[in-house]
Amino acid sequence: MPSRGLPSAACHVVVTASAGIAITFGVWLVRLFVRTTLRKPFGTDDIHCTIATFCGILNSALAIGETDHGLGQRESEIAPWIVRRQQQMAWVANMSFILALCFAILSVSYLLVRITKLTSLVRVTYAVPIATSLWAVVAFCLITFQCKLPDPWDFEPQSRCIDIYHTWAGIVIANAVLDVGNVVAAIVLVTNIRIPTKTKVFIIVLFSMRLMYPHLTHVMPGEEH
Repeated sequence: MPSRGLPSAACHVVVTASAGIAITFGVWLVRLFVRTTLRKPFGTDDIHCTIATFCGILNSALAIGETDHGLGQRESEIAPWIVRRQQQMAWVANMSFILALCFAILSVSYLLVRITKLTSLVRVTYAVPIATSLWAVVAFCLITFQCKLPDPWDFEPQSRCIDIYHTWAGIVIANAVLDVGNVVAAIVLVTNIRIPTKTKVFIIVLFSMRLMYPHLTHVMPGEEH
């Protein structure tokens, strides 16, 4: 039976978001433990990783909160003020989602900058953060002002909003391209380091795993009900 009297779809959101929070925070704690154990100073990559972690946790927490405000239910069965509150929470969650993606990419980029001493590669790795920052500004503005003021979170009527589906498609595709940029930089870095081939392959696979992130499974605003 669904917990808290929630419909099945909402329960799935709660379980998935809760697992995401636990895993995300756990991974951050492991990184913190490793960093303090090695007694290495915190760098720009650690700062960006921390911001990305808590933006991701905020996004998942808001998704859980949305289930108490109609997420997973038919809009016709929910009071208008509850629908409005859920739309507002989804709007903030989407902005935190953009920030989480942005700082996650920046964290990887600055990690590469931190460990490489190859001048040509440093230029490449700095190109990704610059492009990521520009992407984040554009994406953040598009989502913030997705619908006309004074209610940018309200999709009714849809004629007052941008084409949100294609907007999100463009955002996640551009984000994937930036992730590929970091993977390419990592490959160039590894091929210029004298380490065993098995270690090189492992490092490349590790960085490439970021490309498995299911960007396109993100719930599109306006489709929650």
